Amino acid sequence: MKKIFFILICFSNTSFFAQELEKSKEERLLASRIPEWVLPIIEKNGLEKLYIISDTINPFYLEADFNGDKEVDIALFMVNKESGKSGILIIHRKTNMYYIIGGGNEFGMGDSMTWVKNWNIYRGKNITSLAGGSKIVSLKNPAIRIYKTENISAYFYWAGRKYKTFNQVNKKMI
Repeated sequence: MKKIFFILICFSNTSFFAQELEKSKEERLLASRIPEWVLPIIEKNGLEKLYIISDTINPFYLEADFNGDKEVDIALFMVNKESGKSGILIIHRKTNMYYIIGGGNEFGMGDSMTWVKNWNIYRGKNITSLAGGSKIVSLKNPAIRIYKTENISAYFYWAGRKYKTFNQVNKKMI
């Protein structure tokens, strides 16, 4: 009876070990460096089958209350496994909802963020166009700013039901 129980335990864990072996050493290392509440959401939604967390940008994730629910959310830089297109995965901690910007999905500056050289959390109250234009967006919560240069950037901010994009390109650059 003990031998059968032991064999059953071994076989029941085989799929777990096979899944772990499929992941590269880099994937396992990056997964171990994110907050522990994030991985179960990624796995529950099957996102690890579609995307790889990327550390090509530093830091490779950002934390802030992006949607204003008083819980810290996370944004991870990632790459679509099928297309190789990079983007951002945002997970709201309180609701476990996730949003993908780029990574094969159009966001106003293409569908990939391979051009992104840096990103950060923007905590200002307004975003304005760089060329002195009249377009202004008021922010209630922190936004994510991605940029290639000081003259080419985009902001992603929570607009109540979804993320919106504000592209900021200096007209002198066009």
